[in-house]
Amino acid sequence: MAADNPLYIDNIILNESAQFYSKARNVHFSKHHITEIFTYASSDKVGQFLLNIKKFQYADFPEIEFSICVFKMVSKPSFIQEEIPGWEEQKLAYLLIIDHINYCVIFKKNIGDVDDVLYKGLTEIDYQILSTIFIEDSTSIEKVSLNNTSILRNSMRSKIYEADNLKESLPTYGVSRYVPNSMRLNDDSAKMTIGFNTSRITNFGEKKYIYDLVIWASRIIDKISNYQERETFLDVFAKPVDYEAMVDELVPIAIYVGSSKIQEDIANEVIENFTYQKNGISRVIPMDKFLQTISIVYTIDENIVNGEPVYKLHTNAISNIELSLNLKSITLTSKKLVNIQINFENGTQKPLLTYLNALNDYTVNFDNLDLIYHNRKLYKDSKLLNSIDGFLDVFHPVPLLANATSEKGIFTTTSTAFSARSIFSYIDTTILNGSPFSLLDDLGDEWADFIRLENNTLSFIHAKHGTSVMSATAFQDVIGQAQKNIANFNPTFDRLDNHKRTGWLEPYTISRTRTRINKLRRGDTVDNAIIAYKKALMNPNLKREIILAIDFISKDMLAQKLQQLKAELPFAERNQVIQILWLISGLVNCCIEAGIEIHIHCKP
Repeated sequence: MAADNPLYIDNIILNESAQFYSKARNVHFSKHHITEIFTYASSDKVGQFLLNIKKFQYADFPEIEFSICVFKMVSKPSFIQEEIPGWEEQKLAYLLIIDHINYCVIFKKNIGDVDDVLYKGLTEIDYQILSTIFIEDSTSIEKVSLNNTSILRNSMRSKIYEADNLKESLPTYGVSRYVPNSMRLNDDSAKMTIGFNTSRITNFGEKKYIYDLVIWASRIIDKISNYQERETFLDVFAKPVDYEAMVDELVPIAIYVGSSKIQEDIANEVIENFTYQKNGISRVIPMDKFLQTISIVYTIDENIVNGEPVYKLHTNAISNIELSLNLKSITLTSKKLVNIQINFENGTQKPLLTYLNALNDYTVNFDNLDLIYHNRKLYKDSKLLNSIDGFLDVFHPVPLLANATSEKGIFTTTSTAFSARSIFSYIDTTILNGSPFSLLDDLGDEWADFIRLENNTLSFIHAKHGTSVMSATAFQDVIGQAQKNIANFNPTFDRLDNHKRTGWLEPYTISRTRTRINKLRRGDTVDNAIIAYKKALMNPNLKREIILAIDFISKDMLAQKLQQLKAELPFAERNQVIQILWLISGLVNCCIEAGIEIHIHCKP
């Protein structure tokens, strides 16, 4: 059996599922280049190629050549630690390259890391094209997978909507903050999925012979080549813009480094551990500590070095991390991170920085607040500025907060109330005043600083004191606290009866000082408060709300700064205000999705 015998082509059937790329002008899949790709892809093969055909051409398609290799691999199963004779796994792998004059289509299975040789000079098909060429008036959008561009630490990072036709049922408020990751379409002729980040198109249906795959690929290439810009339903989401055309104008001010893929690899036992290696010494880094360090929103400081801007992440956890704005993507560099290695269960090792930059799971904000970078693409949320008036409505000016000097005040063992001019005192004497039941829930397993039950409304109240004006960092902290406790709006009765009841019966203890402040702030007994709490939770018309009480933002000043943003005027706190606007937007959208009202009490 000759490994290059074209007869075997007629026995191969594959799904219509491939990645589509456009080719740079200087990219040519010569026999030498294909040989290099096949050699690289088959580095783990056993024996000779089972099939190795280069630059085969059907007479019907003179503009297309295809190349295919098939080979066998043997590997140690993932569920054993040491190799055991006879326990080897055998797999077949294939790589099929359909080479068009201007495009390349790739089918593959069990092919390892071949990015450096296979994808060199190839560019994913633009989102605007993929999101348009298959959508007609009669096309139903059945499913869409979305990624959130919010930099809020506890934001819902992704979501999936599914219906018979989302064009008729998708709630559109706030969706301009999301970017589509994939979608499933259905019309009279076919059903397909499109992966925007991977440039993959999958047609549902029977497997096809290679000749039919060439026909399918050729038809899609024709659609791509004849693309004409037009509006579609997907325009409600954040719109992609040309990163390469704008990279010289971008000034990053904040970044969120995603860790979902790392956590998936840890959960699936693909990653064994992390180690810090230097000078021949290796020590294991605890995974929980590592994940806490990486999943943080970092502000970015701009420094001028030798006349060029250098962007450094503002962090005490790991020093000297810089953000590099490259021609095609944004990456991280760090002299310290290069010493951290990821050890995989298959025995291989990769520098953490290489892994993170390959994933490119970064969300970056810029001083141009319309723009956001996410997963190697630059997007524009043109609706953000237009939402300013609506965002300002959630702020409520409170004169008392202009005189606040602390969050909680000073405590002694004889304290029975909160210190005057503290935010806790304002909440206790004003917001809680007149409520049938209110509870102090600060410290320990807290759901909020205070919980209020009044007029069929359940309120979680969070306080934050700050001395700096327009502090995005302080705002991020209190928003993060509020956001991570949204799930606690629907607790089990067991948590109320046991753990919470025990804590609420205890007097307030802070910094090891046991005060005489009762955690039941309003109401007769804790048990009756819990009864009222349970009754409220069973009410289908219960209203839920989050109240933030803060003293580091003035509504009038914020309104003034936001108007300066809209007018594109320079001012000192510009970067802080942009981050605050993104944070407000993220919190408002999060609360709307959860059916929760949001109110922010602040300085006038």
